[in-house]
Amino acid sequence: MKTCEIGPERVEDFIGFSWKVHSGDRTWIPPMRSTMRRELERKEDRVLFLCEDGGEVVGRVAASTHPEMNPVGMVGHFESIEDNEIGASLFTAAEEWLRKLAEKLLTEEEKAKIAGGNAARIYHLN
Repeated sequence: MKTCEIGPERVEDFIGFSWKVHSGDRTWIPPMRSTMRRELERKEDRVLFLCEDGGEVVGRVAASTHPEMNPVGMVGHFESIEDNEIGASLFTAAEEWLRKLAEKLLTEEEKAKIAGGNAARIYHLN
């Protein structure tokens, strides 16, 4: 199993994974591919991660910031097959990206608030 950041050439793999996860769910309403593609490609402050096992996509997640609300970091578009290790790997990758970005963007005062527990914390699902 390997989780890695992907570029624009793999956005279709990221989007298409939803169809794999929900293929047997008759109640699932798929998103518009074109709308999702525009959303994922338009944002410079977003990174996409795929988790693969034996060359097959088994999970995905996106990490991003909100320019009007910096230094807020968000994680979204998470989906995976039912496997806790895959989820943990994806969320760890997203968390690491957000932490590195925060190191560059935050002032020392903001970093101290986070270290002191006065800001939102990152929670792990185990």
